[in-house]
Formats: sequence, C-alpha cells, structure tokens
Amino acid sequence: MKLTLSNRQLGTAVETMMKLMDACGLPLMVHGVIPPRSLSDAVLRGVPRLRESDISNDQIFVLRTICYDVAWSVFEYDSGAIAAFVPVLHERDAAVHNLRVEIIDPIRSLTSNPFLHFGGGPANDPKAASAYASAAPLSADFLFGPGS
Repeated sequence: MKLTLSNRQLGTAVETMMKLMDACGLPLMVHGVIPPRSLSDAVLRGVPRLRESDISNDQIFVLRTICYDVAWSVFEYDSGAIAAFVPVLHERDAAVHNLRVEIIDPIRSLTSNPFLHFGGGPANDPKAASAYASAAPLSADFLFGPGS
C-alpha cells in the first residue's frame, strides 16, 4: 500500500519518518484514541530505554546503541495520536535479540491499553495508514515539556 502525504505534511517530520519507514523494512507503530502527550508518556514508561534518545530536529528522536538505532516520533492525527518507530540494526544475532527485548516487546506491550493498536508501518497496516495519512508533527516541548 503506497501512502500519499498531504501538502501540509511535505517537508515535515511526518515525511521524514515516512521515508525512513519505507527504507527500513521493519517500521513499528502504536496508535489510538489517546492524547499525544499521554502516548509519549506511555512510550517512555513502557520503553524506558528511549529516554536515552537524542532530539534530532525537535520532532524526531534517535536512540543510538552499539547494536541498533531507533528513530521515533509521536504525531497527532484527527482522532488521536500515533507513535512511529524505525529500528536499524548494526549487526545481526545479538542485535535482533536486544532490539526485541529492549524495544519491540515493550512497544507491543503498550497495547494492553484498550485504546491503542500495535502494527507495522503504513505500507502493511491499513489502520496505521489511515492514522498516518492525517498525522501532524509535534515538538519535543509539546510532548515532554519545555526544555526537553
């Protein structure tokens, strides 16, 4: 499924993350009827390793480790929020295990909240595609408070 972004999304973190998701082959998303700040709080509680992320451009966050990197962001859309994650492995065996234990499984566990849905990227998840089609970027200050 090819997702077409709106003109207001072009040149934003939404487009950058879309390009990263297309390139990585293993995008992950959590989305649902939840305020963006609540979703970002849930992500950081559920996946504490992401607290070590650097802020790339005020809207995309990057966790760098020896085995893998994860670019991620939280966006708002018409009826809720969406968190997108793009993992990149540096090596194979240990990296896959570490990525699964430290990132993928905790992200998946966020869906114990009945308002959240876990899925792949927009290319293979129609619900994620629908949410992402109207996604709008949010600043780190909005998501995590001033001076974050």
